[in-house]
Amino acid sequence: PYGISVTDAHGCTFSETIMLTEPEPLLGTASGQNVTCAGLSDGNISVSVTGGTPPYNYGWNTPAGDTTASVIDVPASSNYIVTITDQHNCILIDSLPITQPNPLAVSDSVGSGVTGLIELTVSGGTPVYSYNWSNGSTTEDITGLSTGSYSVTITDENGCSYTATYEVIADIFIPNAIT
Repeated sequence: PYGISVTDAHGCTFSETIMLTEPEPLLGTASGQNVTCAGLSDGNISVSVTGGTPPYNYGWNTPAGDTTASVIDVPASSNYIVTITDQHNCILIDSLPITQPNPLAVSDSVGSGVTGLIELTVSGGTPVYSYNWSNGSTTEDITGLSTGSYSVTITDENGCSYTATYEVIADIFIPNAIT
């Protein structure tokens, strides 16, 4: 506390005690939602600010150079940085990475003949995967296939999808000649 006392020419005195305060430190907490599918721009980022002296100004290093506390529909980036400035030009810098899953990928094995099979190994995306085959099957691998074309749409937990088509070709047997 600071005190001041003023006395005028007539001996009148006025005293006052003044408390000088400062705002709480400027603090920010960044949060976000990662991109759902490889290559999309549906990530979200935001920052919650306390302390300092409002109003706050925001400056993001997003592709659009956003100036609000929350930003939607951003692509994956190793680090989004926000600069927060309060009314007294106190500055806080915070950052947050926004990631994306690897693209859905499939390795496969296709067998031939009436007992044909298609075996898949799926990676990338966000497990759990669902399978929708053109023959109505909903399993990862299908067997007992006859000659023909089979397509599958694989969908991950976030709704990202991958479609592939496979051909099962019949084994052709030529019997030995009879003598």
